[in-house]
Parts: sequence; C-alpha cells; structure tokens
Amino acid sequence: MQKLMTLPIVEYLILKNYIYKLLINDRKVTITSKKKKIFIGKLIGFDEYMNLVLQNGKFKDINFKEYDFFDYIIIKGHEITEIFSY
Repeated sequence: MQKLMTLPIVEYLILKNYIYKLLINDRKVTITSKKKKIFIGKLIGFDEYMNLVLQNGKFKDINFKEYDFFDYIIIKGHEITEIFSY
C-alpha cells in the first residue's frame, strides 16, 4: 500500500494563493511534471486538486529539443513538480 503525501494546510493555502495570483494577472507559466515534461502556456484555470488548465502553449520532453503546441491542456495536480512564471 502506498502512502499519500499531503501538504499541511498552511502550505496548501500559500500555494493556492500563488496560483490564484498568476491566474488573475494573466501570467505565462512554466510547469515541470514528474514525467519529465515541460509545459509553457497561459494559466486560465485551476481547481481544489491543483489541476491546472493552460491555453495556447507548448510542451516538450526534457530530452528533446522540439516543442509540440496545444490550444488547451489540463495538467493533473499530482503530476506537477515545479511552477514558475516570467
């Protein structure tokens, strides 16, 4: 049986607040997943499970140089390892 790792409530609220600020400021974000993929796009939504919705962006595997493009994509919250904006 696997143990499920959860964030303490304070860290969860800080992360949720950070994502909300990115959302309302129309920021472009870069997300790295557990499967070694990089997603770059405009954040347009998220939910209580930290699933993120990106629009008009691109993604690639870390090992490849070429990007694939997407109109919309949902990234599951448990797959996300890094989020940053620029």
